[in-house]
This record gives sequence, structure tokens and C-alpha cells, in this order.
Amino acid sequence: MQTRLLPGRYQSVPVIGLGAFAAFNAKSANACRSRWEQIDSFQSRGGRLIDTGSNYGAAPEVVSSFVKDNRDDYLISYHLQAKTRAQGDTLLSRAIELFDVLDTVLIHNQLAIEAHIDGLKIAKARGDIAAIGVSQYLPKSFEKLLPLIRHREIDLVQVPYNPLERTVERQVIPEAEDKKVAVCAVLSPKFDPVFRGLPPETALSGLEQSGINTWFQAVVQWVVSNPSISYVVIDSDDPNLLEEACAVARYPSLDGDMRTYIRLMAEKYAP
Repeated sequence: MQTRLLPGRYQSVPVIGLGAFAAFNAKSANACRSRWEQIDSFQSRGGRLIDTGSNYGAAPEVVSSFVKDNRDDYLISYHLQAKTRAQGDTLLSRAIELFDVLDTVLIHNQLAIEAHIDGLKIAKARGDIAAIGVSQYLPKSFEKLLPLIRHREIDLVQVPYNPLERTVERQVIPEAEDKKVAVCAVLSPKFDPVFRGLPPETALSGLEQSGINTWFQAVVQWVVSNPSISYVVIDSDDPNLLEEACAVARYPSLDGDMRTYIRLMAEKYAP
């Protein structure tokens, strides 16, 4: 799998991350075993980064139960969703108990960021977390990220990005590159409109040499072929889609013409 060096940090990250929001909120033992198999398969394909969080139900406990014996083999990105500093501190303490060290803590959708940022800086200085980030899933709110980036208050932002949602290219990436803040993308096959209007199979002919056999793979490869994107989190409970993403990420990035072709197909068949 391709890897990227995070801006401002001496750490390489595989370009595909496993989103544990829908897939890992498992409560039964059988469901947990199934999720463990999914993580094992993900790692065998070169994956290391798992995206989980305080608002992910049972997912943190399920993930922790699998990775705890081989913690150094994984990168944990943890979303913190809390309305108050006290609540956030409690959730953060629990996450550190589960994972020992958090590679990234993301303030989810910038909720109560003023209440949490100082505490996260203290935790970072203490060595409990390696990086501070913010997720924002509403493109209309991207402007609120800019002061945090300009003053280098954060190390990473996580935002939606695909051929039909390119706001980040104009509003976030230029500022992030200037300040060496990493930008990671998230793809949600169940919710992103780019996956609702599917081009015919004939539109994908000629893309096989880039490892692309499905429209989902075309979108994934379009995203990771942007060198400004450090990695993309696949938020899906379908293990087959994660396997497709890992498979296509073994291939070299698309050139500009191929990316343009995929973008035009997305626009043509958009719902």
C-alpha cells in the first residue's frame, strides 16, 4: 500500500484508513470476532490506521481488544465529542486507558473546541497523544478551520473530499500546506452523493491498468492521487469495500488527465 509522510512530522502513514464508526459498534462476541477478522485482513494488506472515537458506541472497546497486544503495529485516530472540558477529560482518560497512546485526537466537528484545545496540548506535551486534529464534515463550516491552521493550533484536519465535493481544495489545502498541517479525507459510501450515481461499466474501461475495476475504486484512487491528501478513511460497514480500497492503493497515483476523466464522470452521472 502507498504511504505518505505527514506534513511537519517524521511519520509515514498508509493512504487507506479503516473507519470504525459503523462497522465496529459491535456488542456480541460473534460480532466482535467478525470485526477482529476485518482488522486482521486490513493489516495484512498494509493498513495500520484505525479511526474511532467517543461517539462511536462500542467501537473503541472492540478495536482496543484486538490491537492491545500489538499496539505498535497500529495508528489510532480518536474523535473526541464532548460539550464540556470535564466531559472531554473523562473521555480522553478512558481512551488513553484503552490505547495507551493516541496517535491523533480529533475534536469532532469542532464541538466546544475552546474547551478542549488547552487540555489536548497538555496531553500532547505529556506524551499521551502525538497529534491534535479537528474533523469538520460540513463544507460550509470549513472557514472556521482556517484560524486554527494559520496559528498552527492543530496538526491535522479531517474533511470530506471526493470528485463532487472539492471545497477543501479551495478553502483548506492552500492554508494547510503553507503551515504544514496534514489533510486527511473521509469517504462514506452510504452517504456521499458521488456513490449514488454510478457510471456504466464501459466508462471504467481503460482504468484497469490503475487497479480500478469498480466506481468505488475509481473514487478512492482519485482521492489518494492528490498529493495534498495524507490518507483517506473508509467509513463503511462493508468489508468488501475496504478490501477494494486497499487493493487499488497498491497502484501508482493517477495522472492529471485520469483524475479529470473520473471527475467528469462523477459530474455527468451525479444524482
